[in-house]
Formats: sequence, structure tokens, C-alpha cells
Amino acid sequence: MPAYRRWVAGHLVSVIGTWSQDLALTWYLLDRTGSPSITGAVIAAEWLPVLLLSAHAGAVVDHWDTLKLARRAQVAFGIIAAVLTVAVLRNAPIALILGLCTLRGIGNALDSPARAALIGEMVPRALLPSAVTLSSVVFNAGRIIGPAIAGVVLGIWSPSACIAVNAASFIVLYALLRSIEPGADRPPAPDKRPKVREGLRYLWSRSELRAGFVASAIVGTFALNSSTLFPLMAKEGLSGSASTAAAIMTAAGIGAVVAGSFLTRRTVVSLRVLVVSSSIFAVVIALMAATTNAVTALFVAAAWGAVNITFASSARSLIQLHTDPPYRGRMMALFGICITGSTAVGAPMIGAITDLTSIRTTMLVVSAATLASGGLASIVARVRP
Repeated sequence: MPAYRRWVAGHLVSVIGTWSQDLALTWYLLDRTGSPSITGAVIAAEWLPVLLLSAHAGAVVDHWDTLKLARRAQVAFGIIAAVLTVAVLRNAPIALILGLCTLRGIGNALDSPARAALIGEMVPRALLPSAVTLSSVVFNAGRIIGPAIAGVVLGIWSPSACIAVNAASFIVLYALLRSIEPGADRPPAPDKRPKVREGLRYLWSRSELRAGFVASAIVGTFALNSSTLFPLMAKEGLSGSASTAAAIMTAAGIGAVVAGSFLTRRTVVSLRVLVVSSSIFAVVIALMAATTNAVTALFVAAAWGAVNITFASSARSLIQLHTDPPYRGRMMALFGICITGSTAVGAPMIGAITDLTSIRTTMLVVSAATLASGGLASIVARVRP
């Protein structure tokens, strides 16, 4: 599967840049504003378009050429990151930074389902769970390398340099996407644009999809907000620096890569894995809330990363495996709303709770919500459509 290997290489370079930018931008906003609420609101601006537009973007992906959409998205991302580099360097108004994050979110609403659907076109169905997990491993490898780069760059230069690294990463991904031929499993384009409501009816008709989406929405809103939770924990919970935040994020990435290397061997995914992994996730988050020193936080973060990838890759694989090709774009777009679009709700909520209480209380709230997700998913799976 040479096309998939090239895609994985480009994806790795891109996520390294993304994680580098995410940490740098969060730290820059915390330092400049001193407000977790404002920081959470700006981060949420990037994911609000995913929440609002992804369902319709999924219908576009089911209608148009997936590969071309992914290529064009990287060009747009590169331009946005370049402008954001200058904006942060010049301490531009927060409103401009918020606007650029919103534009990036609009691109993500289209790019995320396109790239997720692209995996299904490049990889045989029997290898799909392994391919999805490998993509998650690559994402978390970027979480190791990106924050490590950001920690060094922030110590020597400035946040704008980290964002410039991200801008350059899109050039690499675009070049590799240009070398990939359209997938053989790409369904023929329908005469009419697929409708969102048809996708919603399809989702509700399948118990595995219903349960997977419910669990993903809750965990995505709360527990998968590590780009907000970890810097807040480092700064307020541990009284650390940007290097502390980078180390915690890197440790989470190491845990995810180690766990993911074992998960790539599996070929069967079930709802039970989601329920068990979400319960363990809740325990790990509670442990992070109780952590009082940076060394312990690194070990807990590694466990966080391991259970994170187990849950996220299992949810994505479950949905991919139980989705027919004509609905792939819409299902992966809706999944994107649950996993990443929910950050638009979760990030400001986390910031607000932290402002009112503390980051440790926020972590306990996140833990409780994560624990509840498995039970609700099991209940929804038994509902008759």
C-alpha cells in the first residue's frame, strides 16, 4: 500500500507542526491574557466551525473527489498558519488571532472527514482497524515530537517560530498528497449531492454507530481536550513553565505510541472496548487531578495517552467498519464533530470551570463525565430505532 505509506509520512510531518503550534499558541494566550476563559474561547473558535459545518462538509466529501479536497485544504492551512505566525510575532489584536483560528476551523470541517474517508479508499477492509490505529499512532507520535520541538523553540525563540514550523509542515503533506493516485474503493459520485438527514437516519439505524457516537461526543467534549487541560495543569496545578506543559504532552504521546503499537495488531473492535477504555480513562484523569508534582504527572500523562488512543482508535474503527462506502464521508464528518468539534464546547467550559474553581476540580468534572459516557453508550445501543 504505497499510497497509504506516503499519506502516513505526510500526516506525521503535519501533526508534528500542529502539536507544536497548539502548545505554543495556548501558552502565548495564557501569558498574554492571563485568562483561562479567554484562552479557551480562542481555542474553541478553531473547533466551532467543525461543530457547525462538519455534517454538511461530510455530504460534500461523499459527493466530490476526496483526494482533491484534501490537497486544497493543505494549501489553505499553510496560508492561514503563515498569517498567524506574523500576527503572533506582532502581538496583533486577539480578535485577529480568533478570526484566523476560525478560518482554520472551517478548513478542518472539510479536511478531517476527507482525510478519514481517504484511509478507507486506500486500505482493504480487512486491514482497516490496523490502518486507523496506525494513523492514531502517527498522530500521537506527533504529540511527542511537536511539543518537544515547541518546548525547545519557546525557550530559545518565540511562539511565532513554532507556528512557522506548522506552516512549513503543510508544504510537505501537500507534496505527498500530490503523489497519491485516487483510491480504488472510492464509490462513484451520486447524481445529486447526498443529504445530511439521510446520513443521520443511517446513523440511528445502526446500534454500533449510535453507541460509538454517544461515547465519542461525551469523551471528546471533556477528556480529549488535552491541548487545553495539560497547559492549565502545568501552569496552575503544578506552577510550571512551558517546558513542563511540553513534557506532559510528550509523555502522553509516548504512552499513546507504545499502546498503539500493540493495538495495530488487532482486527476486531467492539463496543465493550469503548466502555472499558472510557472507565479506565476516568480513573486516570482523577489521578491527574490528585497529582502534586511534575514527575508523577509525567507517568500519569503516559497512562492518559495510552487509554486515549485505545478509546479514540476503537471508536473510529468501530464506525469505519460499520459504515457503507456511500455514507463514509458523512459518518466521519459526524465523528469529527464528536471528537474534535466538541472542543468548541469543551474548551471554554474547561476554562470557565477553572476560572471559577481550580484545574483540579475541572479534572474531576472531566473524570465524572468520562465515566458516564460508557454507560450511556450501552443504553443507547439497546434502543430500537
